[in-house]
Amino acid sequence: MNPELKLLIDQGSKFLVEQGFEPSEAYRDSERLLQSTLRVSKQEFYQNTPSFIAESMERDFLSLLQKRAVRIPLQYLEGEIDFMDFSFRISPDVLIPRPETENLVERILVELKIEMDRPIKILDIGTGSGCILLALLKYFPRSSGVGIDISKGALDIARKNAVRLEVESRAFFQVSDLFESLNPGSFDLIVSNPPYVSLGEWSQLSPEVKQEPYEALVAGPSGFEYYERIISKVKRFISPGGYLFFEVGWNQADQVVAMLEQAGFSKTQKFLDDFGIDRIVKAINPHPSLSL
Repeated sequence: MNPELKLLIDQGSKFLVEQGFEPSEAYRDSERLLQSTLRVSKQEFYQNTPSFIAESMERDFLSLLQKRAVRIPLQYLEGEIDFMDFSFRISPDVLIPRPETENLVERILVELKIEMDRPIKILDIGTGSGCILLALLKYFPRSSGVGIDISKGALDIARKNAVRLEVESRAFFQVSDLFESLNPGSFDLIVSNPPYVSLGEWSQLSPEVKQEPYEALVAGPSGFEYYERIISKVKRFISPGGYLFFEVGWNQADQVVAMLEQAGFSKTQKFLDDFGIDRIVKAINPHPSLSL
C-alpha cells in the first residue's frame, strides 16, 4: 500500500480511537472511509493506489472521519451497500439493509423457486431503498413489482437503485401510507419488512441505529402495530393462493403467525435467520373454495 495512504489510515484510526471507538473498528472505518474518499474499488485501493493524494481529498477524508466520530453510520458515509450480491445506493432517508433482510429474500427465493420462470406481481410494503423488491426482480426476470413507502426521499433512492440494477422498466414506486394510496389489486407475492421496534426497545438501541429513520424503525408501544394494520387490509390486495412474507422482530414470530391464522391465512411457517432467530414468517392466502 502507498505509504501516504497508510499514514492517513493510521491518523484516522487514532482520531476515532480518541473518540471512543475500539481500535479494530477504528482502523476498519478509517480504511473504508479513505477508500470511499478516493472512489476506488477495494482491489484498486490495495493494488493500484495513486502516488499522490490531493489536499482536497485529505479534507474530504477528515470530514468523513468527523461525521463518523459522532456515530453517523459508516454505510451512510460510504453511500452504498452490497445486498444479495448487488450494490445499492443508500442515504439517511432509508433504513440500512441488514443480513436478516437478505435472509428474507433468500427464503422467498427458496419457497417460490417454481415461480421464477413465470410473470408474477410483487408488492413491497415499506420499500425504503428498494432492496427487497429490486433484488427479487433480478431473480424473477419476467416479473414486475410495486414498492410503496411513506417517505418521498426513500422512494427517490429506490428509483435510482432500480436504474442502477437495470430493472426500472419493471419496478414502480408510489408514496403511500401502507395501502392508503394504493388501488386494490391482485398481487401474487406481498412482502414487507415493516417498522417493528417498540418504544421501549427504541431507548435501548445503539447511537448508530438511532441515526436511521425513526419512522422506518419504530412501530409504536407494542411493536406489532404495522403487522396489525397490514394484516387487517392485505386481503384486498393479494391474489388467491398468493404468498405473504414478513420480516419480524426477534420475539414476534409466534404472535404474527397467530394474527395471520386468525385473519384466515393458511400454511403459516416460521424460518430462522443466520443467527438462529425466528425472523421470517410466511403465509398463503387460500383459494375461496379451499378450507383451512
